[in-house]
Amino acid sequence: MPLTSLEIWAAAIAVIASMAAPRLLLPALGVMAGFWLVRWRAWGQFTVRTQLDGGNAVLALMLPITLWATSRPDITLPQVLRLLTGIGFYYAIVNWAAGEHHPAKQGDTNLQPRERSRWLFRGTVVAGIGLALFALVSVEWLFYKLPFLSADLYSRFFLLVADRVHPNVLAGSLVMVLPVILGVLLFGVRQLRGYQGWGLAAAVVGMGIVLLLTQSRGALLALGAVLVVLAGMRWRWTWAAALLAAVVGGLVYMLGGSPMPLDALFPAPAGIEARLEIWSRALWLIRDFPLTGVGMGMFGTAVDLLYPFTMTAPGNVPHAHNLFLQIGVDLGLPGMLAWVFNLSMVFAAAFRVFRFGRLRQDGWMAGLGAGLLGSQIALVVHGSMDAVVWGMVRSAPLVWGLWGVVIAVRQVETGG
Repeated sequence: MPLTSLEIWAAAIAVIASMAAPRLLLPALGVMAGFWLVRWRAWGQFTVRTQLDGGNAVLALMLPITLWATSRPDITLPQVLRLLTGIGFYYAIVNWAAGEHHPAKQGDTNLQPRERSRWLFRGTVVAGIGLALFALVSVEWLFYKLPFLSADLYSRFFLLVADRVHPNVLAGSLVMVLPVILGVLLFGVRQLRGYQGWGLAAAVVGMGIVLLLTQSRGALLALGAVLVVLAGMRWRWTWAAALLAAVVGGLVYMLGGSPMPLDALFPAPAGIEARLEIWSRALWLIRDFPLTGVGMGMFGTAVDLLYPFTMTAPGNVPHAHNLFLQIGVDLGLPGMLAWVFNLSMVFAAAFRVFRFGRLRQDGWMAGLGAGLLGSQIALVVHGSMDAVVWGMVRSAPLVWGLWGVVIAVRQVETGG
């Protein structure tokens, strides 16, 4: 068995270890770089080519610049290593799915394309279940966002880790995984054995309950958007029903004098005004540092120094509460545009997988494509209100792992 066939397992273990202990970020990156050298020695290339290579190259080029721009290398360096680890994880997944990496050696994994896709799906399911179970012993729960959830409910959970997880962080990761399982259930349930369908349904219910317990309004809104899109892709009449519901809801709001929807998403004491102030500071930073950014993780420090908040105390806002703005603040417009380019390529790849499955009347493949597309919709919707899958957050490589799954499935199923 070629040594490179172990890359995906070594990379997964390295990523998990670096999440548990950030001091292992550099060794994790070393593990991934070692496999690149082995592959270059064996096949004459570091990795297979993918649609994200251009965007990844720009992001990598911005990293020395962000280390130069930052005033706190001790904060920025771990985030640089985490980004590189995520990119390495992405390539590990794509390389494994493509088979061994010499053009004449394709298929050395002894797995057919469909089986590789199924293993990637299984890995995604395991990741989602793992996140949900980990939440029960690691999240520092908040009780005040959803009034119908009693604080007594949370007294049943016990924290077993010293480094506690914010519920919004957990929700931001979980809401990206959940749509992948939903898509397969919605489109491909007839191709599943009975126990498989029931098992996936149980996983969806369990993950959904944990997501509700986080009380993350952004994640729940993202899940709602995903459900509408997936249902619309499955049954066209759903689009008309969603439009009708939106019209009725708008009329009820205008005629009934209900609270402003944005106030429901951003209630006091923060409120929409405070969030708008945070976003305005992020835009100012991008305006003033468009080519370099201020350095990864430097949002709070830069804002407190240059444009102090009027509605929030200094030191209380560590990030921009918007994924796109946060990347722009960290890496400047080149980094933000490179990341958005990658995101657009992933959207296109997921949709191609969905269309490929539909054309072949393959419900499982169409469901996987739809679910992967829904995952990116969740990323965008939740990312418009928070930035918990980037930079300082330990679970940031999960985005790259899901991107690796999307691109890998596209390549092995549709031929490139």
